[in-house]
Amino acid sequence: VPEGARARLRAEFGVAPGAPLLGVIGRFYTVKGQRDLVEMLPAIVQRVPGAVLVFAGDGPERSNCEQRVAELDVG
Repeated sequence: VPEGARARLRAEFGVAPGAPLLGVIGRFYTVKGQRDLVEMLPAIVQRVPGAVLVFAGDGPERSNCEQRVAELDVG
């Protein structure tokens, strides 16, 4: 990883330098469990304040995940 790349990516996504960062890359399909992870996020943030989850990908379940993120107010 080139020097400074992590800091640039964190800045681009608005993630504080010391915040715990989780990332998921993949197609949004039910069997992949992205929605399950969204459902777990409030508990994760409760145990690890400031934790950030970033998804990268697309697929048929993406809009459902985005909707659930909004409903849980964890966006």
